[in-house]
Parts: sequence; structure tokens; C-alpha cells
Amino acid sequence: LLTTPLTAREIVLQKARALRRFMWVLAIPLLTIFGTECWIEHGRPGGFSKPDPTAAYIVCALLTVAIYLPLVSWLSLWIGLKMRTRFKAIMAALAAVVGWAVGPLIILLLGERWLRPYLSTPNLEWFALLSPLSVVGTNEYSQLHQFRTGSDSSAWLPIVVNFAFYGLALLAIRHRVLSRAERYLRR
Repeated sequence: LLTTPLTAREIVLQKARALRRFMWVLAIPLLTIFGTECWIEHGRPGGFSKPDPTAAYIVCALLTVAIYLPLVSWLSLWIGLKMRTRFKAIMAALAAVVGWAVGPLIILLLGERWLRPYLSTPNLEWFALLSPLSVVGTNEYSQLHQFRTGSDSSAWLPIVVNFAFYGLALLAIRHRVLSRAERYLRR
């Protein structure tokens, strides 16, 4: 790798391209599950008599696959480039993903007693959005519309806030990895 005419950025992009195939292997079953669940729970012949939650469910499910999978991929690639051994890289990436997914929920559950005097219930609900699992879980149980947004209780605001945050995190991590590729590859 040290003598190839490729730039460090191109080498990292080739590593990321290999991960893209793996993301497709994960995305196809996830999309199949989301599609089947949407069809079973929301697909009724003759139309809908109440407001249709299907659009918010589908958008949230698609954004989950489109943003979370590349985010985990680029985060793991970044950690892998910084670590010296594969085992340490795997353990660190796994710890980072689990910590990011479960950490805010644990803090919320354990700290709710101490945070309750300082934060109202709607603010605690928004704090839960720091975990990528919260939107997926609330989407699966059709509870995104229960986030309090003042007088409106729309499912779209938590979706937009969550995926805008994680989309920006994805772009920031990707930019960081590619801009420091020379250093990470020690070239």
C-alpha cells in the first residue's frame, strides 16, 4: 500500500466500497421486514378511515437503512484505521456502536429521577433521540406522533430532527476519515 500510485483517499474509498456490498446484504432483509410489516399493519383494502401513518413509517424505515448503515460503516472504518490490530478495531467499533445506541437510553433511564426536576417530560423524550434505537423503536410501535412539539403532535418533526442529526454526523465522520486518510494510513 505504501508504494501504490493511489492516494490515501482513494485507498480509503476502496475500503469503503467493499463495505457497501456488506451494507446491501444487511439492507435487503431489513427493507423486506419493513415492507412486510407495513403491508400487514397498514395495508387495508378500501383505503384508510383515519390519518395514514404509512408514509411516516416508510420514510422513517428507508432513512434508517439509508443513514444508519453507512454511519455504522464509516464509524467502524474510522476506528479500524486508527487501531493497530484487527481485534482491537473490532472490539472498539463494537463498543462504540453499542455505546452510541444504548448509552443515551441507559443515561435516560438511570438519570430520569435526577433529570426530572430539570427537564420536563417532552424534553426527556427529545433526549432519547440521541440514541439511534429510539426512533426505530418508536416507529415500529407507531408512537412517533406522540413526541410533543408544542401544540402539534406530528410524527414528521422527530423524523426530521433525528435523521438530520445523524445525516450530519455521517457526513462529518466521512469527511474526517477522508481528509486525514494520509495520517491514518501512515503514508
